[in-house]
Amino acid sequence: MEHELRWLRAYVIDCLEETFGEPPDTDGGGEPAFRQGTAACFVNCHDGGFPVVRVWAVAVTGVRSSAKLLREINDVNALTKTAHVYYSDGLVYVEQTLHAHGVDDQTLGQAVVAVSGVANDIGSLMAMTFGGDTPYPADLEDVDAHDEAA
Repeated sequence: MEHELRWLRAYVIDCLEETFGEPPDTDGGGEPAFRQGTAACFVNCHDGGFPVVRVWAVAVTGVRSSAKLLREINDVNALTKTAHVYYSDGLVYVEQTLHAHGVDDQTLGQAVVAVSGVANDIGSLMAMTFGGDTPYPADLEDVDAHDEAA
């Protein structure tokens, strides 16, 4: 199985390069990792009986669970079409899992855009509303552009 996962990881990196025009940065384990606005995003390959590609992001860190937070997460889940949001151990995650046999440039690109977009969109607001931080600070250029539009 490890041989299949190595092949799948290489294929995923090739798909990401084809989709986004450059090879992705990787973490210490060789898995694709990137920043989207305030979110920390990752793509991992797993075999839990069948091979899957997990596209996931951390939107908020250091947040305490509350009924209001969980209602907000439920509301976001009701609006998203493919990604799902959940809370675990002080973190708010956004995730989409793809069966490895269905992964190609388009499906992986869609998952990356959906997950990273949702994580970036909800991170700052959830951190301000419920406490906690985003993995990365908002860029000052983004804040200035938002202030000018308002």
